[in-house]
Amino acid sequence: MESGEVGTRVSGRRLADAIVEYVNDPEKAKAVGAAAGVIPRRDSLECIVDELQGLVQGRRPAPLKLEFPSPQTNLPTDPNRFLRHVRDRLDQVDHRIEAPPDHDLAYLRYQADRHLASSAWYEIPLGYRNVGVKLVGWLRYTDRLDLVLEILRNRRSAGLVKRWVGGDFIHPGILRRNAVEYALARIGLAEGGEPLRQALLEALKTDPYFEVRRATAVVLGEQGVAGDQDVEGALMDALGDDAPSVVTAAIAALGRVGCDGERLLPRLRAFYVHDDWQYRQQTVIALDRLLQRHIIDGAEIVDDLDVILSTSPNFEPAFPLKRSLDELATRVRTHMTPDGSSRAGPGG
Repeated sequence: MESGEVGTRVSGRRLADAIVEYVNDPEKAKAVGAAAGVIPRRDSLECIVDELQGLVQGRRPAPLKLEFPSPQTNLPTDPNRFLRHVRDRLDQVDHRIEAPPDHDLAYLRYQADRHLASSAWYEIPLGYRNVGVKLVGWLRYTDRLDLVLEILRNRRSAGLVKRWVGGDFIHPGILRRNAVEYALARIGLAEGGEPLRQALLEALKTDPYFEVRRATAVVLGEQGVAGDQDVEGALMDALGDDAPSVVTAAIAALGRVGCDGERLLPRLRAFYVHDDWQYRQQTVIALDRLLQRHIIDGAEIVDDLDVILSTSPNFEPAFPLKRSLDELATRVRTHMTPDGSSRAGPGG
């Protein structure tokens, strides 16, 4: 290792002796060829075996041609068109990442690496790195999880020019949002484990871009484990966020993973009379989910329906809220959960 770089050296004499050994032993050369054939990416090995066979048979070797093997030569060069190409390929195999041939998947991930490494001046209009983080998600490229987490967590300030045009950190807000919404959401909490969970909790609490906070609330609600106190606490804190989209995402998430009904209900009641109907709609949906999950009991909120109705005298611009409220009212007025049982405990 020199200057932090790892290098290897091969003795020219030993390499020459090994080649002569294969040239003088056709059976051994044949065995090497058979072994090379079982390796998925065998382009370079086949080249070596062909050269050895040519030496054995006295053929003049063909001119050496070195290039990265590409499954297709007509791939789009525009990053967004390339992303659509990848999505179309995955659509053809029902998004089973194990379905494409190994060499195809390796090449597509190689292209993901190229997009992730982009730092050219045309990054913003063409979106190479944004496409790169999306490719990590679509291709389930878990080897790049650490890199995506670093994109999300890095708080190094952007340069002066980028700050003038609205950037904050070296990895801008849109890139961080896409890292959550595409890469991390598709890799998933189950596979990403504790590092991914902690990164999402941190982003929900501290990221300055509201779209990042909204995206993290959505992922935690869809993939979080019900009863996880850290997740529930972070989502409860997000109910006080300044951005409406973050608050509504947190309300929806708590309906899915919240388990402490005694703490949740008072917080949700604060949104019954909110001026924005979307707050009220997400609150109604969350209450319905909590009721179905046995976290709250219908008798606890039956009187609340009139409060919500009193703030919604005209449903014309908000039909989704009316439908949600009708569904909740139908269930609540039975004073029970769907199977007739009462509220479960916080772990239920």
